[in-house]
This record gives sequence, structure tokens and C-alpha cells, in this order.
Amino acid sequence: AVVSTQSTGDQALYQQDILKEDSFLKLVINTTNSNILPHKRVKFIQQYFGDFVMLTTAKIDVCISLLRSDVHLILESLIHHLQGPNVKGLDKHTRYLLNKVDLALCFRKKPALQEILFGALRDLTDVDREDFRLILDLFSKLSQSTVNS
Repeated sequence: AVVSTQSTGDQALYQQDILKEDSFLKLVINTTNSNILPHKRVKFIQQYFGDFVMLTTAKIDVCISLLRSDVHLILESLIHHLQGPNVKGLDKHTRYLLNKVDLALCFRKKPALQEILFGALRDLTDVDREDFRLILDLFSKLSQSTVNS
């Protein structure tokens, strides 16, 4: 049986947020992850993750968990957002994603994304001290992971 990701996921998030019980969420993630065919993951991201700035961090975490090895799809959405005409700096959702997504894994799967991401970050015109530190930390972590691998 194919699990309806959105409604079941929403139920699981409700249980986690309201009841502070995450066992159902873990079950939904494990079950759904095995039921999302690789070629359907792009459609899932477009439909469920589309405008991630409107999602709660819990829903962002669910998307990251569901996509596991295909998390580069989330990074592609993030890059698309950063390249938007009205985006001048990092918002809280973008910061959250940059901290949560395994960038080293993304760049191993899609090496071109590294240059595209850092190019989009370089082109931001309103970067405060906190954002600058985040970008430097990302670069430092990626440099360390490259040296250690």
C-alpha cells in the first residue's frame, strides 16, 4: 500500500508537536521513505517542500529525513530560492536548512551544486555578521570534510 505522505505526515507532525510523541513520525518516515520511488522524489519535493519558507522546522526536518540520500533535491530548492529576485540575505528558514542539510553529501552526489550554492551566497547583498559567520562555518566544515575524506 502506498502511504499518503502529506496527510499521514501531517498527522505524525501533529502527534510530535502537540503530544510530544515522535514514534509515529519515525514510523511514517521509515515507511514513506521506502515507498517513494527515486523518480518520484523530485515531484514530492516540488509538491510538499515547494515554498519551504512557509514550512515549520518540523516539516523541513521530515523532508530531510524522507529524502536521506537524495537531500541534494532540497539543496536545489534552497539555491533556487537564494537566486530569487527579491532575496537579498538569509532568512531564518534558509539559515536552518544550511545548518541541517548534509552539504558534503550533496556535493558528493552533485559536485556542481557547491559552486552554484556559494555563488548564490556570494551574490547576496544584505549579509549581516551572523550570516557571514554561518557562511564561513559552512566553508570551514566542507574544507575539513574534504581533507578528512
